[in-house]
Amino acid sequence: MIVCVCNGLKDSVCRKTAANEQCRGVGCIYRLNGARVRCGRCVPMMREIFDTSARSSHELAAVSPVLRQPDAASVVMRPASRAALDHHEA
Repeated sequence: MIVCVCNGLKDSVCRKTAANEQCRGVGCIYRLNGARVRCGRCVPMMREIFDTSARSSHELAAVSPVLRQPDAASVVMRPASRAALDHHEA
């Protein structure tokens, strides 16, 4: 089903986007799909999609943290060892 006629966004795509951890709100559904709000008729439906999809996604993550993808803030970057740097420069 098409949710946003102006942008041609389908409900399945919007639900998948809303469940993504990068999606922080209704506006993110549009942005992450390369779209923007135009006429605004779809905003109430997008809000409903975000509320249900994000909630179920966060509940799943709370129950099973193994299923979550790590976000950028949780990834620890370690500096290379000096020996590795010396080897690379040679």
